[in-house]
Amino acid sequence: ATVSVLNCAAPTRRLVPPVMGNKCWKAKDADDGDGAGADGRKIDKYAAATEPLPDPAAGVRLEPGLHPGGAVLCVCGVGPKRFLTGGEDGRLCFVDFSKEDGSMYTVEGKEKHSDDLRRLYYNPQKSIAASCSRDTSIKTWKVADDGVAHLHTYTGHTMPVMNVCMNDDGTRMFSGSRDNSVQLWDLSSGRHLRSKTVPRNLVHSMAWLDGNVVVQGGENLKLYLWDVRGDMLGTHGEAITGVPDQPVCMTRCPFNEHHVYVGYKGFTAATAVLRLWDVRKRGEVAKFTSHDKCVVDIDFAGERMGSSSHDGTIVLWDRLTGAEVSCTQLSLEGSPTDFAMVGDQALVSTTEGELGIYDYNDDAGLFTMSRLCGKP
Repeated sequence: ATVSVLNCAAPTRRLVPPVMGNKCWKAKDADDGDGAGADGRKIDKYAAATEPLPDPAAGVRLEPGLHPGGAVLCVCGVGPKRFLTGGEDGRLCFVDFSKEDGSMYTVEGKEKHSDDLRRLYYNPQKSIAASCSRDTSIKTWKVADDGVAHLHTYTGHTMPVMNVCMNDDGTRMFSGSRDNSVQLWDLSSGRHLRSKTVPRNLVHSMAWLDGNVVVQGGENLKLYLWDVRGDMLGTHGEAITGVPDQPVCMTRCPFNEHHVYVGYKGFTAATAVLRLWDVRKRGEVAKFTSHDKCVVDIDFAGERMGSSSHDGTIVLWDRLTGAEVSCTQLSLEGSPTDFAMVGDQALVSTTEGELGIYDYNDDAGLFTMSRLCGKP
C-alpha cells in the first residue's frame, strides 16, 4: 500500500462560535421528567447547564481534513487518542493524537476501497479492524502503533456491504449487504464459510452478542438472531417481530451477553429512539427517548453509555433505565454520520467532511470540543 504521512500539528486558535453555541442540559436541572423545573417553570432542554461551561469554540485545535472533498462516513476508536476514519473517497485513515505532533496515515493505491466506506469495526483483542464498502468488498487491517497494514480482501456480496462485526477471539467475521444476504467468514484464512439470503432484508445494523449469536437488523422491521454454529446459519434466522421502525445501528451491552441496544431511524422524538432488547426473552427492556432525528450510533466507554443523532447532539444515558443523564449540542456544520467513544473522548464524523473530537468534562457531565479535523 502507498501510505502518506501528514503532520497534523497545527497552532491553536479560536474559532468563531457557531450559531448553536454551547447548548446543553443536565438531567439534574429538571425534577421529575415532566418538562418543568422545581419551581414549576417550563425548562428549555437546551438551556445552559447549572455550572458555567467553557465556550466550545475556545482553544479548539484545528487539524487538516481527513477526507477532502467528501463526507467522513464512519469512525472507530482503536486506543486512547487513536482512531480510524472512512470516507466517501474510499480511503481509510489512521489518526494518532497520542503525541503532541499527531500524525495521519492514509491508505492509498490498490489496497484502498474504490467507493464509499460504510462501516468500520475494531477488535481490540486481536488489534484487527474491518472496513466494508459500497464497492461490495470487505477488507481487514492489522492496527499497529504507527499505522495499519492490509491483511485480506473479502468478496462475495453483490451489492454495497453495509455492516460488519467480529467475534471476540477474532476468528470469525459476519457481514450484511443491500443484496439481502448475511455472510460468515473465517478470519485466519480469509475463506467464505456460508451465507443466507432473506427477501427484503436490506441490512443496516448488526452486533455479535456472544460466541454463537449475531443480532442483525434491516429495512423489513425485524431483528434477526443468527446462530453461526453448524453447517448453516439459521434457516432464516429467528426473527423478533414488532420492531417499530428501521433498526439503523446497534451495540451489544458489555455487561449482559443477552442484551443489545438498538437505535432507530426516525424524524420525531417518538420514532428516533433507542431500545434495549433482551434477545433471550425476545422482549424490550427499556426505551430511551431524547433524540428527535435518526440515531447514528451507540457506544460505551466503561460504564458511560452515549449516542449521537442527526439532531446534532450527544446524549449520555442511564444504561439500565433509559433516563437521559446529559445532552451536549455539537458545534459542527454537517450532520453526524457516525459516533464513537474512546476513554474520555467522543468522536463525531459529519456529512461536511468534519471530525469533531470532544473531551468529557467530568465536573459538568458534558462534552467540550478539543479538536476539529476538517473545515472550521
